[in-house]
Amino acid sequence: MLRIRLRTILLLLVGLVALGGVVSTIPNIDLGFYSSKNCGVGSTSLLVDFGTGATPMTSETCAAGFTGTGWQLFAATETTVEGTADFPSGFVCRIEDVPTAEKESCTSTPGADAGHWAYFYATAETGSTWHYSLQGAATRHPVCGDWDGWRYLLPGENPTDNPPRMAAKPYRCN
Repeated sequence: MLRIRLRTILLLLVGLVALGGVVSTIPNIDLGFYSSKNCGVGSTSLLVDFGTGATPMTSETCAAGFTGTGWQLFAATETTVEGTADFPSGFVCRIEDVPTAEKESCTSTPGADAGHWAYFYATAETGSTWHYSLQGAATRHPVCGDWDGWRYLLPGENPTDNPPRMAAKPYRCN
């Protein structure tokens, strides 16, 4: 009798583990957020907030073992980025086709009357609060556990008042 109960319990546990595997593969259908990669320990995260009224609202990607600049983090996370004709790898004009080519040609730096991308970061040292970056993505070097964040701002939106809307979760890797 005890053997049957242990076997029953073991079968139930195996069934629960299998059910957990099925449930964890169900895609996230919330249009407010999507994550294209599992961000784990040893990674550098890139968060893109597509701006007020955008769907999806944010995208989180990461690169394991990343070393490089914030600009190189786009390639490492397979995130499409486009600079301007004047600054092809130094000024972010378009991320994942936002804004569209019809709205912004990216031939020159957009003026204050057009929308633009703002760059933020969060590190283990600075905490989970987003900080507006005073340096560009081509010169900043995010490290393991850091979060780089971008938010598309509409005309009149101030970057210091409009950081990415998803919380950063930076950590120390060592």
